[in-house]
Amino acid sequence: MNCRVLLLCCLSFILTELACAQNPIQSESFQFNEYRWYQTTALQLFHNKTTQAPGLEIPVFTGNNTIFTSNLWISGRDQNNELHASGSANNCGQINDGFCEYIPGPMKLDGTADSEGGYFESFNRFWAITIDQVESHQDYFECLNDPGCDEEMQYPDGYQVPEAFSTWPALGDTENGFAPQLAPFVDANENGTYDPENGDYPDFCGDFCTYFISNDAATPHTFTQEEPLGFEIHTMVYGYESISEALTNTLFVRHELINRSDNSYTDLYIGSWNDFDIGNFSDDYIATDVERAMIYAYNGDSFDEGSTSGPGYGDDLPAMGVRVVEGPKMPQNGIDDDVYSTEYESYGNQTSGWGDGAVDNERLGLSFSTRQFDTSFPPATNLPSNGSSEDNPPGDRRMLGSTGPFELAPGESDYINYAFVFARDSYDSEETPLETLQRFSDEVVSFACAPPADIVLSSRQPEAKKPSVSIFPNPATDRISIELPNSGMQAKLFFHDSSGRLVDSFSTNGEAIIKQSISLTPGAYLVTIQTEAHTWTEKMVVQP
Repeated sequence: MNCRVLLLCCLSFILTELACAQNPIQSESFQFNEYRWYQTTALQLFHNKTTQAPGLEIPVFTGNNTIFTSNLWISGRDQNNELHASGSANNCGQINDGFCEYIPGPMKLDGTADSEGGYFESFNRFWAITIDQVESHQDYFECLNDPGCDEEMQYPDGYQVPEAFSTWPALGDTENGFAPQLAPFVDANENGTYDPENGDYPDFCGDFCTYFISNDAATPHTFTQEEPLGFEIHTMVYGYESISEALTNTLFVRHELINRSDNSYTDLYIGSWNDFDIGNFSDDYIATDVERAMIYAYNGDSFDEGSTSGPGYGDDLPAMGVRVVEGPKMPQNGIDDDVYSTEYESYGNQTSGWGDGAVDNERLGLSFSTRQFDTSFPPATNLPSNGSSEDNPPGDRRMLGSTGPFELAPGESDYINYAFVFARDSYDSEETPLETLQRFSDEVVSFACAPPADIVLSSRQPEAKKPSVSIFPNPATDRISIELPNSGMQAKLFFHDSSGRLVDSFSTNGEAIIKQSISLTPGAYLVTIQTEAHTWTEKMVVQP
């Protein structure tokens, strides 16, 4: 069977929860911005395992949800052309029950994993961290190292290192065969190891983040009925505290895949399978926005009634999208591949890195999309749902968006970034909910976070340790110059206004000093400068 066919197969398993006292799957809820969501350590997102209810509530405190569950499906072929695959059923019940094909924790370097015991239990959990905790941590240790800072006056009650910092899974148990470094961290005291009691702290994306590690070594694989891939998966669910309406209605999810097996995989595909429940689960439509590499769902009639899932959104109709912001890397070909047209007729399977002057950094977009029970396995197309009809009534909809093909040799890693974006009618009286969803998803793309190039050297290092950049003149009028640390650096620049809206962006061609004409209305802006190693954010004022 072809890999993409297996990954796109719409399996109809709806399983009941199984009671299990041994090795239970941990489930926890989190709340930031407009979202309250559930996660399980079996790599299920947005699923309330306790109540078997939808697990992505937005806005918070309304009782309305948009997704019942979101699962990761992966398939690929090894050097012998044998198919391997991993995924989860809707309600996998317990670890190693066959339908939960992911279990908590990292894999050993020999490709095996523990499914019980103390080491397993230490990973059967989540780490939740915020930027406020990081700033407080930095402030405390800066005070300790500053002769002019009175520790007793500044911290009369002392300082307690956050539990998530102390237990952050930065270092693996090498004596038992695990990798020496696991979760990324900032080595603030530069001693080469993770030492939070002396100033080190987790590295993460966004202003808040939940982090967990899982793998696909669970046995048997009853759901996909294929051999595991031997992948270790590091997942961050993250977002930003912002006055931007687009950002407060977005959750990012980044999965990093590490091949711990001895197999060299080709024809790999990774898919996000989503059981959409837009308020009342029985009156939804689904579609694909090909140009944006996004699958989405919306209400199929003019009023969203209450149901067993919640009170319903009423006539303030919502839409929910899942956008591939950065897919895995395209297989290397030694050239800088060109950007395709953004028009649907000449759509290219691409997101970032195309036509930017760099070689073999191109990342894929959306390859295929399909709805459950569709056996034609279509490529990514604008699936229409233009109104109810006898052969297309609104209903309970599930959808898979797939990305690939890509490759992973033994020991190699890659990642994919998703943006889960919500919009509704009342957010903009001049737009339909789908238009607002499209605008929001465009505005948040530049906020997706790539992993640090080195697991220790972090994008969150103290600013003094980074090479500096400067913007001049500032205030500016119709032209600015941006000085990078050295020539040859490939950089992308993003301009956001005071509301967080992306208003302009461009890429450099390796000049040390970039001179750029601007056409921005007077006001304050944040300029984000991204290179492969660092990200800077500078304030800029445009005057009349």
